Amino acid sequence: MDYEMLGIRIREARKSRGYTQSELAELTEYSVQHISHVETGSTKLSVELLICIANALDVSLDDLLRDSLDLSPRAQHNISIDVNSAKERDAIVRIVKILEEEIGNLRN
Repeated sequence: MDYEMLGIRIREARKSRGYTQSELAELTEYSVQHISHVETGSTKLSVELLICIANALDVSLDDLLRDSLDLSPRAQHNISIDVNSAKERDAIVRIVKILEEEIGNLRN
């Protein structure tokens, strides 16, 4: 699991809802320091905390874990692209999925 990307998505969701780390900590009943470590990817988080954060931010676990959902060898691509943000990475993943779907359609 990419804890750094997970932390980035949590931080983006928190900020988009106008919450501070302190407010998220209060909603989840975890310390501000722990929330900070989660957002920087410097600590692993429990499933319990992940669910608490998703509920507090009203986001799905799929949204938070989207880079970790499909770990099959087929889903792992050896493509090297300089990506500067989570949004750019997400756009690339969407494009690759569309290409995979189109290739599948050609084979049918």
